[in-house]
Amino acid sequence: MEIITSRHNPTFKALFRNRKDKGLTFLEGRRLVEDALGRGYDPVCGAVSSGYLEQYGPPPFEATVLDTRLFSILADTDSPQGIMIMIRTPWAEPDAAHSCERLVVLDGLQDPGNVGTIIRTAEAFG
Repeated sequence: MEIITSRHNPTFKALFRNRKDKGLTFLEGRRLVEDALGRGYDPVCGAVSSGYLEQYGPPPFEATVLDTRLFSILADTDSPQGIMIMIRTPWAEPDAAHSCERLVVLDGLQDPGNVGTIIRTAEAFG
């Protein structure tokens, strides 16, 4: 597998552009990626670091292999786990919310770790 090492590589540039696409949701880290794949979401694109590939082998989706430095440029976290995917942003019609007894809406989160905290808090309140 080719490891991309240059910021000028067209594939890296495409991943970087996709990070800003409002129609895509960026998921980073083994747990988030595994959960999304387990729920049947198909990655539009994905990447792994060369270190991830050495430690865990190839992921169960087509992925671009980036050197650690380039992967860190795309990552949101301070200590990236070396795996990320982008999926089409799930969408529900507003009318679907009327049938929900409880609903959590997340908008403009800056730290992906906050999603887990919010979900655990919501779960604690039933």
